[in-house]
Amino acid sequence: MDSSFRKRSVITVGIYCLIAVVIGGQAVFAVEGQTAVQAGYKQGLVHYENNQIDKALASFKDALAAAFPQPASGKLQDAVSLAQSGKADEAEKNLLSLFEEDATAARARYELGRIYEAQGKLDKAAVLFRNALATISSEGAKYVGVKSCKMCHFKQYKTWKKTRMAKTFEVLKPGANAEAKAKLKFDPQKDYTKDPLCLSCHTTGFGLPGGYKIPKDGDSKAVKAAKANEGTTCEACHGPGSKYIAIHKTIMSKKSYTPQELFQAGQYKVSAGVCTTCHNRRNPMAGPDYRFDYEKSKDEDTHEKVPLKYRAK
Repeated sequence: MDSSFRKRSVITVGIYCLIAVVIGGQAVFAVEGQTAVQAGYKQGLVHYENNQIDKALASFKDALAAAFPQPASGKLQDAVSLAQSGKADEAEKNLLSLFEEDATAARARYELGRIYEAQGKLDKAAVLFRNALATISSEGAKYVGVKSCKMCHFKQYKTWKKTRMAKTFEVLKPGANAEAKAKLKFDPQKDYTKDPLCLSCHTTGFGLPGGYKIPKDGDSKAVKAAKANEGTTCEACHGPGSKYIAIHKTIMSKKSYTPQELFQAGQYKVSAGVCTTCHNRRNPMAGPDYRFDYEKSKDEDTHEKVPLKYRAK
């Protein structure tokens, strides 16, 4: 073997090793980054549910910093620049317009949350940070509305309609549940149907892609669209359905499926953690010592548990 061949071989091997190290490093970074995002999100939720807003903000921000290590660009950067130049209202309007676009849904919420935090609106900031992370966690899944579920699960829908879960939006209207509101020092005659802090739990997917959006007065089309996500609907417990509903649509021809297939497509595995996003100490009906009893509550005010014909044993 001549020296020039050996030299070329050494260089080639060196290049491959360097590529392997770089690729491996990127893979490790991606895994570590994703781990940091999920860890911060979970820890932030614990703080948020315990009404520890400062700690929740810190955890959410750590997670979002891991999710978005690079500066904003394009329309997002334009909005950030507006905020930095003192035009926060214009920046807010521009960021809100990016909420429903897949490429900017999470980052726009993050940037608007940062604006609110700088303004001292910590509750609003925490909600947006949480929603940004929920958007990332859903991996592009969107809310599709209760009618999409009703098509195949009519028995469940019919029994759900009779529950308090189905009527959670109604209690926000003026005059509804007046006595209970008065006890909690809420104005019984006030309209809370546009209060973001209430809508997070009294609607489904509020502030998230495809979820509940506050309709503008007089916009009949928006009002009709909003009704699909009023109350605590199917997707509040089972997750945004745009991905797993595709599996549902094949069930009639396939005749068999496993729960794991649905979970892999983003359907939530219902657990205490799903419930405590609302049933927590931030709930005005709960005291500082409140603890949600999942085992006791999981079958209360939910739909009838109908046997699913095509689920694999």
